[in-house]
Amino acid sequence: MSYRTGPKIVTDGLVCCLDAADRNSYSGSGGTWIDLTGNGHNGTLQGNTAFSSANNGGLFCDGNGDYITLGTKNFITTDFSVLMWITPTTATKELYLFSFGYNSPTTNGLLFRNLSSPYDLSAITINNGTGLPHQRTNTQLENGKFYQVGWTRDGSTNNLYVNGESKKTFSDSTQLISCIYDIGWATTRNKTTAYHQGYIYNTMIYDKGLSSDEVTQNFEATKGRFGL
Repeated sequence: MSYRTGPKIVTDGLVCCLDAADRNSYSGSGGTWIDLTGNGHNGTLQGNTAFSSANNGGLFCDGNGDYITLGTKNFITTDFSVLMWITPTTATKELYLFSFGYNSPTTNGLLFRNLSSPYDLSAITINNGTGLPHQRTNTQLENGKFYQVGWTRDGSTNNLYVNGESKKTFSDSTQLISCIYDIGWATTRNKTTAYHQGYIYNTMIYDKGLSSDEVTQNFEATKGRFGL
């Protein structure tokens, strides 16, 4: 159910598509995750990030130095959307799923935060550059289950999504600049406790704020891969 084989996926505004299920994106070995859009926003595997054939293909991060970096980029500026299919296997403090930062220690990112126990998870965002507090969805994400999580921004309206449904709306319009894009960690934060632990199956990045209908469309187009 990748960019190439999933015609129902929204392609308007899609500027980066990484999918471990598509052998054109990841062959099953090696250190490069190829951007299927042809824009060259390829990911470089760090640490011991490893391929898993489960659910047609995913990358496993063990929480100890594993992540994927796109390097220094600037294609997320004003309006944007980030959608990812993931499976968490643990949660310790902050675990970054996606980050695009200014310079240390300020970071924007989509992440988990441990609220009270290893299984009590919420998707949140952090923007220390403007002092924006953590934006929590208060949606409990369970270890070992499949989720499509996302962050969209249209103007100053931001939404956090879990499995095609908006779980949190907040206002922020921080102008972003050229910075390091990471999947599964945040170089600019440099918190060794914040490496994601679990599976990352794909990451889709848009240069526009997807509508709620478009986010739902992407979820419906890809959920069958995970038996949902």
